[in-house]
Amino acid sequence: MRWLTAIYAVARADFLERIRCFGFVVTLVVAVVAAYAFVPPNHASYSTLHFAEYRGIYNSAWVGAQVALLSTVYLFLIGFYLVRGGISRDRQTRVGQIVAGTPISNAVYTLGKWLANLTVLGSIVTVLIITAATLQLIRGEVTAVRPISLIAPFLYLVLPIAALVAALAILFECTPILRGIPGTVGYVLVAWGMILGELMTSSRFLGVQHVMDNMRAVCHTAFPAYTTGRSFGFDVHPDGGVWNLITYVWGGLPLSSDFLLSRAWWCLAALGITLVATIPFDRFDAAGVRSRDGLRSRFKRLRNGRGHAGYVHQKGELAADASSVSARLPLTPLAGGSPHTRFGAMLVAQVRLALKGTSWWWHLGALGLIAAQVFAPADTVQAFVLPGAWLWPLIIWSPLGHREIFHATHEIEFATPRSVSSQVATVWLSCVVIVLVMTGGAGVKWLMAGEWTRLAALVVGAAFVPSLALALGAWTRSSRFFQVLYIAWWYNGPFSGVAVLDYAGVSAQGGAPTVTVAYALATLVLLITGAAGVHRQMQS
Repeated sequence: MRWLTAIYAVARADFLERIRCFGFVVTLVVAVVAAYAFVPPNHASYSTLHFAEYRGIYNSAWVGAQVALLSTVYLFLIGFYLVRGGISRDRQTRVGQIVAGTPISNAVYTLGKWLANLTVLGSIVTVLIITAATLQLIRGEVTAVRPISLIAPFLYLVLPIAALVAALAILFECTPILRGIPGTVGYVLVAWGMILGELMTSSRFLGVQHVMDNMRAVCHTAFPAYTTGRSFGFDVHPDGGVWNLITYVWGGLPLSSDFLLSRAWWCLAALGITLVATIPFDRFDAAGVRSRDGLRSRFKRLRNGRGHAGYVHQKGELAADASSVSARLPLTPLAGGSPHTRFGAMLVAQVRLALKGTSWWWHLGALGLIAAQVFAPADTVQAFVLPGAWLWPLIIWSPLGHREIFHATHEIEFATPRSVSSQVATVWLSCVVIVLVMTGGAGVKWLMAGEWTRLAALVVGAAFVPSLALALGAWTRSSRFFQVLYIAWWYNGPFSGVAVLDYAGVSAQGGAPTVTVAYALATLVLLITGAAGVHRQMQS
């Protein structure tokens, strides 16, 4: 069956291309570090999964389920950005034009890309399984590793979500309206909303609630005094002490046919989404000549003798007209350029350029977040509005450090006087201004209330995030690594309330002076690193 061979060839080529990148190695390292943080020892200052003062003992079933639960949430939110870009890379490197000239069908091509995405996510999950087994031995509460109990949660929880995310990445890349900024912001908002719905309501889309309900039932059986109360995520001890959790034995989730069928449906839905993606897929035909009218007009031009030769002839006429016009124009040579730059004008231009790719609904959402900071209750602002305000400018930060390379304007911009210092300063400062405006409502409240530590943390955070985006974008020449790292940082910091990761002082535990000073120093280091990366681009 030739189509199976073609799917395998496309998937294998794309997978090998991705694992050879330095970013893939960094992703694996980050996954291992995150898994280590997901399984804290008892008597730690934070906990990731507990029911009141109880949690399961660290046997294979509990450790596998705990890492799988958190991996499901993270892959659903971050995995999309890890695997998206395979089709765009073929488009940018002109490999797509070669693919368009082969007999490979659109369905075979998209299925191959989907399989490559799934393999990339599967390799990360494999590393997490090995890490979970190692963590069980490190924690030492139960040293007997049972492979089936350890691996089962990854199969029924993580695998269906990985397949779905891999398919959604293909659909977004094939659909023009979802390929750019609207798709990036839209996916973040939808994924964020679905995760909140899973954690706060009875929704069972991700399967997290189903597993936790069984854990809660077993906990109640072991300890009848337990009735309510649970925590999922990084939960810092409220008194600044350590968690002394009482353990119980959880042997794993009883797998019913209904639950397994519901998870299998997501795998089938992923295949359906991948095939649906072939409908808007243009097969790398940017000129739109796939339509019947486009082909008919091309044949008509060739029949009338206005094919390629006619194009060259018209181009020559245009060049002759341009020469005659330039001969009549009086050109005065520039006597000597001023070494000074109009910093204010450049800053305004960079702000306009940063906002140029945004649509009206993005501005409407930004205004809504600013207004909510002013009028919403303080608890709502801290829990939802401010975290949303720190996620909304993601599309503004993402191009930093490589925007000129992506749009092929670097040769013009790097030829200007003081290109590195002026470009880096104005681009970075323009993003700082935008973030300060986005969080201005809370900033004004803190200023009027005299909360100087929170205000200082907000200003430092507004400088830190663009510095991080600039450094990563300048050295990787891509926005994907920053998007993945920042979303994970944002989820654990401003959203979940881990004080060390709260770069903007959003949570109740955030805004400590020592943390603010640390992020201020990190901002300076990242800014210097980003400027060095831009200078390296100019030299190359």
